[in-house]
Amino acid sequence: MFAHDLYVDLVQTQSPCSREGYCLRVASGLLEDVSSALYLSTFTREQLNAMELELHTLFIQLKLMLKQQFQDAEWLDDSSRSYLTSKLQQLTAVTDGGRVFLGDSYMLNQRLSDVDMNSSNSYLQNAVQLVRRYRSGMYSLYGAEPNLTDTIWPHLLLPYDTQAVAVYQLNTVVIPFGLIGFPQSTPDLPAYIFKARFGNDLARLIAHHFDAIGIEYGSSGKDMDLLSDITKHKYSTIHECDEMAYSFEKSWTNHKREVFTYQVDTSQSMNERFADRSALQLSYKTYKRNAASEPLLPWLDMNHDKLYHMLVAQEFCTKGGMLDYTIQLFESEQMPPFLRVTNMAQNSEAFSEAYSCGRGTQMNPEFKCNSFPDLKDVEGYSSDLSPH
Repeated sequence: MFAHDLYVDLVQTQSPCSREGYCLRVASGLLEDVSSALYLSTFTREQLNAMELELHTLFIQLKLMLKQQFQDAEWLDDSSRSYLTSKLQQLTAVTDGGRVFLGDSYMLNQRLSDVDMNSSNSYLQNAVQLVRRYRSGMYSLYGAEPNLTDTIWPHLLLPYDTQAVAVYQLNTVVIPFGLIGFPQSTPDLPAYIFKARFGNDLARLIAHHFDAIGIEYGSSGKDMDLLSDITKHKYSTIHECDEMAYSFEKSWTNHKREVFTYQVDTSQSMNERFADRSALQLSYKTYKRNAASEPLLPWLDMNHDKLYHMLVAQEFCTKGGMLDYTIQLFESEQMPPFLRVTNMAQNSEAFSEAYSCGRGTQMNPEFKCNSFPDLKDVEGYSSDLSPH
């Protein structure tokens, strides 16, 4: 089995791409700490500080807005409001990219000291050593403190990854530098672009800590009874409404005017749909609170509200065929990008107001599901937000 893995993973070319590119992918995959250090070395200390500050500042702004929403939420009783506020205050963001130790050449040399890499070895000899080192590194994490910097980086995420993650058990979000790619603090770039592109990503991570799984994790771990019974019932109506909205067959027409029908597993992507809807309203309200008088983008007949929603939607732009979308629809927690955008837009009053969508139209349906923590009665939904 080990020999088979070595041949398939390290020798057999998986695509017609160049051998140099293939070797680069293998080397960066087996030497994640080294490739991470190389990535970090492409930035100056000032640039890394700027990116970390930008991510942390935006994270704090989002938390302050959500805290205010908790205070204004009439459906929360005092004990539940206190728990949610406490959980939010304890929510932390890891934004340093592991540069404290990944940028330490002495420490990296120590980690590589047991690997005998030299030009006289064959490719397989070197590859076997790197695979052994990689697997030893995985097993060495057993029993390690998960919240330590050298555990998070590069084992949980790499600094150049482009997707951040929410860690329920640690009440933490881990945000790599690759999410923004380069410091955004430039006078030529309006702040709302940064808030739309990356603020919505951070808001989604925060929202995940209050989805059906994250809501059960308190400061001491998982606890089913952190919300009062009455609040727990009201909270459950968000998911009940979402299940109702996706419990029947839907259709989609592509650019070739071909009509496809589908029906999703309502539980499979429920938490992601919850996070997408909640993130849009949280990031938008944060943007509105901190919005300054900034120039509009040229050549577009759009105000700031229209631009904000368009910029958020653009982050989901991708190229894919129906096969890719079908696999994603039935096997992934994330729905295809166009369905994610539709889910956010159709359930957002701010979107329909920005684009003047008539009530009852496709993008402003009569039936809308709530986003957390904006919980109110839903037209067409039978629950009265009280336990039966």
